[in-house]
Amino acid sequence: MIFKRQVTLLKELIYSRKYNSVQHYAELFRVSTRTIHFDLNVLEDIVKEYHCRIVKKPGKGILLEGKENDKNKLLHSLQNYSHFSNLSPAERQIQILEKLVNEERLSYKLLSQKYFVSRTSIAKDFKVIKEMCSKEGVLLEYDNDGTFLVGHEKNLQSLLKKLYLRKFEQNYYRFPNNLIEYKQFLLDTDNSIPHSFIEETFNIVSTIGEKYNLADHYLISLQNTLIVLCLRVYRNKHHEQGNGYVFEKVQQLGTYFVANEIAEEIEKKLNISLSEEDIVYINECLIANGIENLNITSNHGYYSKLVQDLIKKFSKIINTNLTKDKKLYKGLLTHIVPMIYRLNNNIRLQNPLIKEIKKQYSVMFNITWFVLVDLESKLNIHIPEDEIGFIMVHFQSALERHEDIKKVLIVCPTGIVTSELLETRIKKYLPSLNLYEVVSVQNLNPANFKKFDYIISTVPLEVKNFDSNRIFFISPIPTDKELKELTNLMTDKIFNAQAFYTINEYNREVKINNFLLPNSIFVNNHFNSMKEILEYLISYLEHEDLVTPLYRKSVFDREATSSTALETGVAIPHGNPDYVKKTSISILVNSKKVHWGNEKVDIIILLSVAKNDVNHISSIISQIYDVISDRNRMETVFFGKSKENIYEYFYDHY
Repeated sequence: MIFKRQVTLLKELIYSRKYNSVQHYAELFRVSTRTIHFDLNVLEDIVKEYHCRIVKKPGKGILLEGKENDKNKLLHSLQNYSHFSNLSPAERQIQILEKLVNEERLSYKLLSQKYFVSRTSIAKDFKVIKEMCSKEGVLLEYDNDGTFLVGHEKNLQSLLKKLYLRKFEQNYYRFPNNLIEYKQFLLDTDNSIPHSFIEETFNIVSTIGEKYNLADHYLISLQNTLIVLCLRVYRNKHHEQGNGYVFEKVQQLGTYFVANEIAEEIEKKLNISLSEEDIVYINECLIANGIENLNITSNHGYYSKLVQDLIKKFSKIINTNLTKDKKLYKGLLTHIVPMIYRLNNNIRLQNPLIKEIKKQYSVMFNITWFVLVDLESKLNIHIPEDEIGFIMVHFQSALERHEDIKKVLIVCPTGIVTSELLETRIKKYLPSLNLYEVVSVQNLNPANFKKFDYIISTVPLEVKNFDSNRIFFISPIPTDKELKELTNLMTDKIFNAQAFYTINEYNREVKINNFLLPNSIFVNNHFNSMKEILEYLISYLEHEDLVTPLYRKSVFDREATSSTALETGVAIPHGNPDYVKKTSISILVNSKKVHWGNEKVDIIILLSVAKNDVNHISSIISQIYDVISDRNRMETVFFGKSKENIYEYFYDHY
């Protein structure tokens, strides 16, 4: 992208019929001659696209040479500058990709002229676009006429769906919150989609949402699917035959009748004709978005066991029995069955909350990944971070339900009547609490405190070996305002995920220093990339015979699935436990921050957990997060310290 000054300078060069010195232009624009030389270097690449060149002659100055017709074309193109000058590279890439999906052949020259950027910038754009396409199974190819896309219709539609959601994110820096918001965005901003397509698909999806009680992210996904399908059919592009199916023959599924109804509605309202393959694709998307997904009687037992095994594994890891939670079982079954279908049929479901989930529930997110590793191997699927986030929410909700009933001791110095009144009023404001016991100060028995989670006291209280943060004070006859404040305070303490999920915080059976040795701590390093760091650490593990050769690939695959970097400047990479011979923790402190996903990190903690130690993963991770959740604390522990210092810190504190 060029600056406005550079555009004005180019106009001056176009209009000029004589050589002018660099000093002349420096004075004209009130900048240094060095700046003008820089501007001229930028403009040289651009004018070449119009068969012009900037001639520099010592003692004479500079002049734009070229045919008048070419100069006029160049001048005319400057009119586009105001329209495209404010586009970010990401916005420009989206526009280019959209043109490619719509079967335009694009040349570097054409794009350079249109967006008024150099060929180098366009080359960088295509590098990003190529990566986006490859993730959807679409190839970027070239011939004498320009660059174009090659791929199956299903993959092209998947790419286009992703494009529309990305356009939303470019405008609002987030995923759409609901279907209405997404519809309005399309109506307001996207001229490439007929409004009738947007309105009619919205009406269809709204009706489906009400009938099947679907979440908004499913509805947004469905509308996106139908809009893209309609656009492609309008261009006479249809789905190919030969899709594979995970479940029974598609015609036998209840969803197939729904798909036919949708197709009939689309054909009637939008005057387009859908093929049988298009209807099959609609059916796929209905299943993928959880509609009648349990209509798979022949396989129901198989999927039921998968879900039960996941719950057992999770329960074991966090030392909390969730196997009796019917809501968790049903929720996971309802999600996992269509998820398997999605992944086997290359249908992506975007998680609108994934960034927040990874930020607020880092420990839980990583534990969920460990729980799902066996499922990936068993089904030969690759579970992306969006899906991991959805599954984590089910587990998180179950834990919060499990922890709803807390054992609370009420300490009150006054008579029994006042105590009962206080208990009644607290129950009104905090009905989920199990007010286990009401006791007077005189009858307090510290030996019994272990069975309580929290204490509410009407008198100042100091209790040995009981966390002061779990003691709350209140008046003997509290006002409504005071009770509301107590409710807010206790709710924050009890249900705040960050506070609760330092899992096993008070009962850590396994210490982090059991798996950390001074030789596995590396300080004063000068690596330049994530790849270099991981290669170095994994090579160390291989040399010590702690992992198998397959571990390396599993670590890089994990990073490709979801970056393990945190905002605090630390990354916690880990790989498949199947390829770990002996559990170990490796720490590397780098002299500078390197790019790691969307973050920059300078502390890397490689967590290599063997299969027989997976049950301890929650304890290990929570101890690590104790240290790395605060940047200031991290710097005191890791920077300017020897490997022996770092080891001693963990040995002393954990």
